[in-house]
Amino acid sequence: MNHIKVIWEDLKPLMPYYDSKFNRLLKLLVQLFFFSGVHALIIFRISHLLHKVYLFPFSFLCRKILYHWYHIDIWPSTEIGGGHWWPHPLGIVYSKHARIGKRVKVYHNVSIISSRGGAPVIGDFVNLFAGCCIAGGIRIGKGATIATHAVVTKDVPDYAVVAGNPAKIIRYRTKDEIDIEDEDWIHNPNVK
Repeated sequence: MNHIKVIWEDLKPLMPYYDSKFNRLLKLLVQLFFFSGVHALIIFRISHLLHKVYLFPFSFLCRKILYHWYHIDIWPSTEIGGGHWWPHPLGIVYSKHARIGKRVKVYHNVSIISSRGGAPVIGDFVNLFAGCCIAGGIRIGKGATIATHAVVTKDVPDYAVVAGNPAKIIRYRTKDEIDIEDEDWIHNPNVK
C-alpha cells in the first residue's frame, strides 16, 4: 500500500492545484499516456516494489527495461522519495546506495555516483539540471539547485545554487523560486 501512495505522490505535481478537477484529470491522463518520464518512473517504482518483496529476477528485468528503453541506469534498491520527476529521462545514472528525497526534479544525463567516501544524499525539493554530476559521500541540501554540467564533490547547503567544475555557490534561492509545498524556507537564513 505504501508503494501506491508513493506513485500517487509522483503524479500529484503533474496536476496543478489551481485547475478544475476536470482539467487536472485531463492533464494527468495526458501525462500518463504520452510522457516517457512518467512511464519510466512507474517502471522504477514497480522494480523497487519487486526488490522489496524479494522478487529479484523481476526487479532486474524492470531495470533492464529502463536501461534499454530509456537509457536510465538505476538499481532497484535505490531509495527515491515521492514526487520524483524526470522531465527528460535519458542518460540518468543513480548509484546503488544513493538516497534521494521527495519532490526532486532530475533532467537528462544526470549522474549520482558513489565513491570510496560513500554515496550521495540528495535532500527534498532539489533541482538537478542536465549533465550535472554528483559524486561521493556528500549531502545536497534541501531546495538546492545544481546547474547544468556542474560537478559537485562537496556538500551543498540548503537553498544554494551551484555551478561550475568544481561546483561553487553562485547565489541562494529567493522565496519566489521555492516549491509551494516547501514550508521550511521561512526559518532558513539562506533564503532571501
